[in-house]
Amino acid sequence: MIATSIVAESSNVNFAKNVEIFGSFDNLNWQKLKDDTLYHIDNNLKMKITFDEPQKYTYYRFKLS
Repeated sequence: MIATSIVAESSNVNFAKNVEIFGSFDNLNWQKLKDDTLYHIDNNLKMKITFDEPQKYTYYRFKLS
């Protein structure tokens, strides 16, 4: 699957979460692709993570902190 961005959805408000995005071809070995922040605070919303260049992995994983 080729991805240029990933969009997250949440019904929660007033949050900010750091996120690490990883990609894998076999669901065993993971390569870190990007660090970013997702947030929904008051009327400010960022739920889309855009990659600098297209990524082609079979699996994608989010790690929130």
